[in-house]
Amino acid sequence: MYTQRGFTLIELIVVIAIMGILYGVFAVPKTAVFSRAMTLDTGIKHLKSDFSLARERALFSGRKQRLVMTTTGYTLYQESLTTDTWELLGSSIPFMTGVTITGTTVANNQLIFGVDGAPYEDPQSDLPSQINAPLTVSKTVTIGFDSDTKVLRISPETGYVSGD
Repeated sequence: MYTQRGFTLIELIVVIAIMGILYGVFAVPKTAVFSRAMTLDTGIKHLKSDFSLARERALFSGRKQRLVMTTTGYTLYQESLTTDTWELLGSSIPFMTGVTITGTTVANNQLIFGVDGAPYEDPQSDLPSQINAPLTVSKTVTIGFDSDTKVLRISPETGYVSGD
């Protein structure tokens, strides 16, 4: 006599439960690490994009552009056409939640792009007409999220911004 033998419902449920436990133990921590890395990468891309935007605005508008960084965001300014002052471009731009600037080698946390697109520092927060100190060495801005960090580098010759 021949009988068919298969899996019982109980056996299937036990196997599915074991697979769920293994997934929870091994996959969830990797997902959290991946999410943290993606958040940091997004923060880097946003800052890099706005550095590039400020440089391009300086080139195409013929007006100096200034980017002032804080730990939680940054603000963009441009040289006024009528007075020797900086005009605010919009409001302060906050980073994504948890993303911060953890360090910078840029004087006074300000980077200025001249009308030639070259980067300048302004350690005294001077007026646009008084800025005459072009970068001579690469400068860095370090972005952090939790315990992870990434670095943006600003080329002294071209103002090109590269990142990790």
